[in-house]
Amino acid sequence: MCIRDRYMEDELSKKREKSCDQIFAEYLGHVAQKVYAEYYIQVLRFIFLFRECINKNGQQLIEDRKNLPAFLFPKNSVLINPTNDYCCDNNGEQVPDMCNEFLMNYIKQNRNYTDLDDSELIELMQNLCYWMFINGYTCSKIALIK
Repeated sequence: MCIRDRYMEDELSKKREKSCDQIFAEYLGHVAQKVYAEYYIQVLRFIFLFRECINKNGQQLIEDRKNLPAFLFPKNSVLINPTNDYCCDNNGEQVPDMCNEFLMNYIKQNRNYTDLDDSELIELMQNLCYWMFINGYTCSKIALIK
């Protein structure tokens, strides 16, 4: 293995060790440089709601994790128990798996927390997941099926 390949592997490994919370913070920093303050507040609300949804459904993600290849999760990745915070303790590999749950169920029960309509929420979700993919935080790509 050449030095460049080893470096790339180390960088990917470091990214896989970041928690969802760290990834979301980095994403918010990225978005803050590109949008107006009023829209940033909407993105921030979206991230808070999505994070809450992930934490609420964290146990299901842990069960699903058992069927995924081990290399997707760093050696020090912690499996949480119901009292812990999924986003604090786990990497972002399974974040795209929560998109449908968030858009189809969770947001409908929490509609009063955001002014964004469904198409805007879908756009934000696509943007977040694509950003996570191109930055190496997940191997999953989401696709919109009409």
